[in-house]
Amino acid sequence: MKTTNLTLFQASHTFIIDLKILSFNQLLANRCPDMEARNPIANQHCSLSLRITSRRRECLDVYSYRLANIDGSALPEWQAGAHIDVETPCGLTRQYSLCGDPAQRQHWDIAVKLTSTSGGGSRSIHERLKVGDTLQVSPPRHAFTLQPHPQSCVLLAAGIGITPLLSMAWQLHHERHPFQLLYFSSSAQHTAFLDTLRSAPFHQQVHFHTGLERELIKERIRQAMSVQHGTAVYTCGPSGFMELIDYIKHSQCLDIPVYAERFSAPPTSPTFNHEFRVRLNRRNALEIPVAAHQSILEALEQHGIPVDSACRQGICGACVQTVIDGTALHRDFCLSPEEREQERLICLCVSRAADAILTLDL
Repeated sequence: MKTTNLTLFQASHTFIIDLKILSFNQLLANRCPDMEARNPIANQHCSLSLRITSRRRECLDVYSYRLANIDGSALPEWQAGAHIDVETPCGLTRQYSLCGDPAQRQHWDIAVKLTSTSGGGSRSIHERLKVGDTLQVSPPRHAFTLQPHPQSCVLLAAGIGITPLLSMAWQLHHERHPFQLLYFSSSAQHTAFLDTLRSAPFHQQVHFHTGLERELIKERIRQAMSVQHGTAVYTCGPSGFMELIDYIKHSQCLDIPVYAERFSAPPTSPTFNHEFRVRLNRRNALEIPVAAHQSILEALEQHGIPVDSACRQGICGACVQTVIDGTALHRDFCLSPEEREQERLICLCVSRAADAILTLDL
């Protein structure tokens, strides 16, 4: 077997989100039932206590965990591509994709990869959790979802990036929608869900690519993305793999929509920040100063204003809030171009105000 460029598959233990296309109505649909529309993302404090009913080794460094309600009742509905926040045994909160079949509601499946760079979250799950233990998790967040009515779909996965795409394959199968799933990994020993995919009812639409060198990986991706008009591409994987897909799309001038989920935010060039103030409409127009070195989220937290947050990289969308007045400098990776143009939403952990004052519906 050939040796692959391992940087393509070097994955972080933390699962966070990039470049997703999300409508304002979708954001509103993801809040907890008791929340107002001003906070369009599910409240991280609306937690569920779920029991681990099975633990399975999926490959060399990945374990899957099946979670169910303690009383055996049905879990909330979710769509393919969703993820949940998990409170790990070491106290850190991490995000993991739901990777099972969205059609069934008796359990949720997540997969956790242990890496040498683990900050403690994934390691504590691997080493300390066993069948019968309970976990505190959030309701599903739908930030990376299948878009309506493409003629066909191409799913491109690398390493642990298979997790959200596996649930998408299940949903497309149930809808009898044409799709192909290409799964790249460094070796069979690092291919999670190998047996599951080989026995799935859609196994003929799954293509495994293991141990390929970079140029051959590039050629397989190029062929997969050179598709007919009306096809949508969904992809998830480590940074090297995602950069390769971006390069192919732009260098080949491919006119196809690509929806992606990443493990971390791509690097950005340094920017100059200025001071400004945020006015909180629901708190008697209270004004909070935001220093040049602070994010809006940090300034609000410093003044005791509670706001949901998770990744703090402008990826997951947990801290998105509604803008009432003012112009935002968008630096996130979670709002769509249409949402930015509407000037109704802002991601508090990375984006800033273009003017002296920005009024929020908080």
